Amino acid sequence: EEEPYKSVEASQEDTQEDSWTLLGLFSGRFPVKQTCTTIQRETLSLSQSQHSKRLTRMKLSVLLLFLSALALGSAERCKGDSKKFGYINFSTKHILPKGFDVNSQEKWEDYLKNTIFNNKPLCERETPNNLQTFFECSSESEVKKICNGEGYEKAGGDGDLCISENTFKVYMVKIKMENNQCKVDNIKSDNLYVVVDCENVDNQCLPVHFHGQVKKTEPGKPCKP
Repeated sequence: EEEPYKSVEASQEDTQEDSWTLLGLFSGRFPVKQTCTTIQRETLSLSQSQHSKRLTRMKLSVLLLFLSALALGSAERCKGDSKKFGYINFSTKHILPKGFDVNSQEKWEDYLKNTIFNNKPLCERETPNNLQTFFECSSESEVKKICNGEGYEKAGGDGDLCISENTFKVYMVKIKMENNQCKVDNIKSDNLYVVVDCENVDNQCLPVHFHGQVKKTEPGKPCKP
């Protein structure tokens, strides 16, 4: 039986900027381009020690710029280009309709077969262990608040990942295909802390991806735009 408290839908759909060039520069992994190799020795104006000092200063400058960018990461949350359909996609995949009967397996199967995402029913979504995660409609406004002061920056995250300061009733539904029919294999629910990716959606800071749930958490730096 799978462990329900691990991240079951960790999504990495957003492209991250490659920083290896910067890291390589101040770690010495990439050679500095030589521009004077064809000039006669007597025309060189820099001694080896001067060149080394200049290179060291350049590396330190790049390092400071890189660390400054990291430090500003949280302040830049939800400041990028708007992901116009980010929250609509999130709510389609994770927010149940009002009055949904969470105790009816038949209702679950109908919902998963008839709710369309990316031109396919939800039951055909590819997720780890065939698990999908849902919140009740009554939790929607509270889920939004995770990105707006009622969540904490997730340790080790990229600055956009926020973990709720309060628990949510989370439904974890395991799906199986039987004779080409979508069937619910198992339904579990628990009160858990959840992790979401917060992005700019029409100048609002809203969750756009679900990154899992945990049983315990520790307070940290508040998540807010």
